[in-house]
Amino acid sequence: MDPIRRVNTTMPESLLRKVDLYSKLNLEDRARAAGIRQLAYYHLVPVPANALAEKLFARGLSADTLLVRDLHTFDLPTGSTDIIIHAP
Repeated sequence: MDPIRRVNTTMPESLLRKVDLYSKLNLEDRARAAGIRQLAYYHLVPVPANALAEKLFARGLSADTLLVRDLHTFDLPTGSTDIIIHAP
């Protein structure tokens, strides 16, 4: 049995497939190679319904990678390399 299924047998199958898909794409490595300083996942489908689903989605991601929620905003001040993140 899949180890994720043992943890939560009610997790929608589509979420489990998405978690595997995103983890296999290795987006953090691609972003780093492209010189991207802040990787943020947004428009997650399906949206993680609770903290457990969010943790499953984020497993294996670095602490620098964000899972964006509704109302998150990012300010990029002119003449600066700062990224100012406002969490909802």
